[in-house]
Amino acid sequence: MDPHTISFELLLAGQVVGTLVFAVGLFLGGLTPVTVAGGALILLSIVGLALAAFGDEARDVSAERGGREPVRSRLPFGLGRGSK
Repeated sequence: MDPHTISFELLLAGQVVGTLVFAVGLFLGGLTPVTVAGGALILLSIVGLALAAFGDEARDVSAERGGREPVRSRLPFGLGRGSK
Protein backbone atom coordinates (compact mmCIF):
# COMPACT_ATOMS: atom_id res chain seq x y z
CA MET A 1 0.00 0.00 0.00
CA ASP A 2 1.13 3.52 -0.76
CA PRO A 3 2.50 5.31 2.34
CA HIS A 4 0.73 8.52 1.29
CA THR A 5 -2.60 6.71 1.33
CA ILE A 6 -1.90 5.39 4.82
CA SER A 7 -1.15 8.90 6.11
CA PHE A 8 -4.41 10.22 4.63
CA GLU A 9 -6.34 7.35 6.19
CA LEU A 10 -4.80 7.95 9.60
CA LEU A 11 -5.60 11.66 9.46
CA LEU A 12 -9.19 10.94 8.43
CA ALA A 13 -9.49 8.44 11.27
CA GLY A 14 -8.16 11.07 13.66
CA GLN A 15 -10.80 13.47 12.42
CA VAL A 16 -13.55 10.91 13.00
CA VAL A 17 -12.29 10.14 16.52
CA GLY A 18 -12.07 13.87 17.26
CA THR A 19 -15.63 14.37 16.04
CA LEU A 20 -16.89 11.56 18.26
CA VAL A 21 -15.03 12.91 21.31
CA PHE A 22 -16.32 16.42 20.59
CA ALA A 23 -19.95 15.31 20.16
CA VAL A 24 -19.99 13.04 23.21
CA GLY A 25 -18.26 15.66 25.36
CA LEU A 26 -20.66 18.36 24.20
CA PHE A 27 -23.79 16.32 24.88
CA LEU A 28 -22.66 14.92 28.23
CA GLY A 29 -21.10 17.95 29.85
CA GLY A 30 -21.24 21.03 27.69
CA LEU A 31 -18.05 22.92 27.01
CA THR A 32 -15.57 20.88 29.03
CA PRO A 33 -11.87 20.08 28.53
CA VAL A 34 -12.92 16.84 26.81
CA THR A 35 -14.94 18.82 24.27
CA VAL A 36 -12.05 21.20 23.69
CA ALA A 37 -9.68 18.24 23.24
CA GLY A 38 -12.03 16.76 20.63
CA GLY A 39 -12.16 20.09 18.80
CA ALA A 40 -8.37 20.36 18.92
CA LEU A 41 -8.05 16.84 17.50
CA ILE A 42 -10.38 17.77 14.64
CA LEU A 43 -8.42 20.95 13.94
CA LEU A 44 -5.07 19.14 13.98
CA SER A 45 -6.39 16.47 11.62
CA ILE A 46 -7.66 19.08 9.17
CA VAL A 47 -4.32 20.91 9.24
CA GLY A 48 -2.53 17.59 8.75
CA LEU A 49 -4.72 16.73 5.76
CA ALA A 50 -4.05 20.14 4.22
CA LEU A 51 -0.29 19.74 4.70
CA ALA A 52 -0.35 16.20 3.32
CA ALA A 53 -2.32 17.31 0.27
CA PHE A 54 0.02 20.25 -0.31
CA GLY A 55 3.06 17.99 0.03
CA ASP A 56 1.53 15.47 -2.36
CA GLU A 57 0.90 18.21 -4.93
CA ALA A 58 4.45 19.50 -4.53
CA ARG A 59 5.82 15.99 -5.09
CA ASP A 60 3.78 15.70 -8.31
CA VAL A 61 5.16 18.99 -9.62
CA SER A 62 8.75 18.11 -8.70
CA ALA A 63 8.35 14.69 -10.32
CA GLU A 64 7.21 16.31 -13.56
CA ARG A 65 10.20 18.66 -13.53
CA GLY A 66 12.64 15.90 -12.69
CA GLY A 67 11.69 13.75 -15.62
CA ARG A 68 10.15 11.03 -13.50
CA GLU A 69 6.64 10.01 -14.49
CA PRO A 70 4.07 11.12 -11.85
CA VAL A 71 1.73 8.53 -10.40
CA ARG A 72 -1.53 8.47 -12.32
CA SER A 73 -4.92 7.87 -10.80
CA ARG A 74 -6.47 4.43 -11.07
CA LEU A 75 -9.98 5.82 -11.21
CA PRO A 76 -11.94 5.04 -14.39
CA PHE A 77 -12.98 7.57 -17.02
CA GLY A 78 -10.37 10.19 -16.14
CA LEU A 79 -11.83 11.05 -12.73
CA GLY A 80 -8.44 11.40 -11.06
CA ARG A 81 -6.42 14.51 -10.32
CA GLY A 82 -4.16 13.93 -13.31
CA SER A 83 -6.99 13.93 -15.86
CA LYS A 84 -7.19 16.66 -18.44
